[in-house]
Amino acid sequence: MEPVYTAYLAFAWIYFLVFFWTRAGQTLGMRAWKIELQNLEGGRITVTQALIRIATSAFGLANLSVPIDPQKRGFHDIWAKTKVVVLPKAK
Repeated sequence: MEPVYTAYLAFAWIYFLVFFWTRAGQTLGMRAWKIELQNLEGGRITVTQALIRIATSAFGLANLSVPIDPQKRGFHDIWAKTKVVVLPKAK
């Protein structure tokens, strides 16, 4: 029963991220930090891009490439052709 529950939790986590990234460009936590996930053209990402980003994130280790990349993107953003942008403060 434990592997089934683990698979359920993984599915729920992946579905949550893909749903919010593709619909709004951000999760609730990203909204609080005023950051948004976009494709390289500045629009919403696709389901494929979201799945690539999740699969290559390596539980945060992909961010080790940020100091090396000229555009300050993590390894998962490079592979998924996405970027995280800081939103302007609301007036």
